[in-house]
Amino acid sequence: APAAPWAAMAFATDWQKPPRQMNSPSFHYVNSDQWRYERTYTELARAVCTSARAHGAQVLLNADPACVAEVGAAGVHLNTHRLMQLSQRPLPNDCWVAASCHNAAELQHAMRIGCDFVVLGPVQPTASHPGAACLDWPGLHALCEVATLPVYALGGMTGDDLDAAW
Repeated sequence: APAAPWAAMAFATDWQKPPRQMNSPSFHYVNSDQWRYERTYTELARAVCTSARAHGAQVLLNADPACVAEVGAAGVHLNTHRLMQLSQRPLPNDCWVAASCHNAAELQHAMRIGCDFVVLGPVQPTASHPGAACLDWPGLHALCEVATLPVYALGGMTGDDLDAAW
């Protein structure tokens, strides 16, 4: 009898073993009902694109380029992460491909894969990206000089900046 308590302590048999091969992301995905929102995004995007076409407008999705054809969007707007993962234009030439860029390397990559236009910034400090490195006007002008595609500046600008923009 004295051996049983010793063995339990020596081999920690009174402890429960940790679960093996626990798949936390899938558990969260299913149990948080996250799966419901993916279908909702596609349905919402399809409805927005249908309404936009009826009024002569076009929609660019900030989503996976594969979703564009599925919902009937006019193109895609690539965030920096998606942009830098691509080695070529993700859609045919009859679809818009835009990208968010923040520096020369991202701008060069957008030009290399054949984007139609980029948004570049932030030019000035902005509440939407606190602490982000700003291009400032000389930096924006320098990048626009080497760009071979339309560039739309954004971030922290006001009507008072029109003279500096030109």
